[in-house]
Amino acid sequence: MILRINKQTTISKIQEEFSTRFPNLKIEFFIDKNKDDQLTADEQIKDTSQTIHEIRENGKDGVYDIDGLITVAELEKNFFDIFGLYVQVFRKSGNIWLMTTTTDHLTLSEQNNLSAQQSKKITSEGPIDAADHADLE
Repeated sequence: MILRINKQTTISKIQEEFSTRFPNLKIEFFIDKNKDDQLTADEQIKDTSQTIHEIRENGKDGVYDIDGLITVAELEKNFFDIFGLYVQVFRKSGNIWLMTTTTDHLTLSEQNNLSAQQSKKITSEGPIDAADHADLE
C-alpha cells in the first residue's frame, strides 16, 4: 500500500487507506501535549478532518510504502521519524479496539490475522489471550 502524505492530506484519508488494506486494524493519530512520548486517550485527535499541516510541528511530505511485513513498532516509529506524526495501531478484538502496545513486535499482517482469528473465538467472557488482557488493563 502506497500512502502519499502531504500538508493537505487529512487524517481520515490515511485512516481509510490503512483500514482498507488491514481491515482488522486501525491507525489513530495523537498530539504529545506533555512532550513525554507517552500517548494517552486525551491526546488522541478526534477531529479526523484535520490536515497533516494542522497537527504536526515538523516532518516532511512524502510517499510511504506500507506492506504487511513491517512491524507495528517500525510503522509507528517511521511515521514519527519521517512525517513528524504520532500514531498508534489498534487491533479489533471482538467489539473493542485494543492498542497493540504489548504486541508491537508483530507485523501488520500478523496483527490483522490475529484479530480475524480472535473475532471468531471471542466469547461473552471477554479477551482470550494474555496479550489482550494486558492491553485492556
